[in-house]
Amino acid sequence: MDTRTYIFFGEIPNMRGHCVVADHETGQLYSGYHTENFVELTDDEA
Repeated sequence: MDTRTYIFFGEIPNMRGHCVVADHETGQLYSGYHTENFVELTDDEA
């Protein structure tokens, strides 16, 4: 399980179920990842 934190930028309009995220520590952008592979943190976890 990946424990890194990513910032969610949104779903890709023409690729339903895929999103753009950035690694919180490095700022590197990733696109085309399945949204189901991520969990939303609560305020206490963030």
